[in-house]
Amino acid sequence: VLTAWNVMRDRRDLEQGTDGWVWLDRRKTTRFKIDEHGLVAAAERDGKPAVWTSCTGIEGQPEEAGQVFWANPGTSLKTVMLAMHRSQTAPVALFDDQSRFVGAIGIRDVLSAVLRRCMASLPVFSDVPGLAQ
Repeated sequence: VLTAWNVMRDRRDLEQGTDGWVWLDRRKTTRFKIDEHGLVAAAERDGKPAVWTSCTGIEGQPEEAGQVFWANPGTSLKTVMLAMHRSQTAPVALFDDQSRFVGAIGIRDVLSAVLRRCMASLPVFSDVPGLAQ
């Protein structure tokens, strides 16, 4: 089972902005301002303040504009994908058990992981280095 941890891009690999802002995606649609303790001080989506919401129980949550979802590393990829769908492909942020920002998952990360998993399951690709997982 793929989890958020298997797919995420590490915080150190994300593009750093100015004044403590970190871009969650390559398209630069969503960013977090991270304080000196690794905690989120502010969130923006498309240049506007965003509400960051847990992926937990997403099926029962109302759909609201301006949401940015977050998950724990053990969250299933299915839940992460639902959060991306609800937020019109906004990335999902990942936090550790101490609520510190550790990484993000963008739509490209999800698609790459799913394609790798599918290709690795096909006999013709099962021996290709980097695909079998």
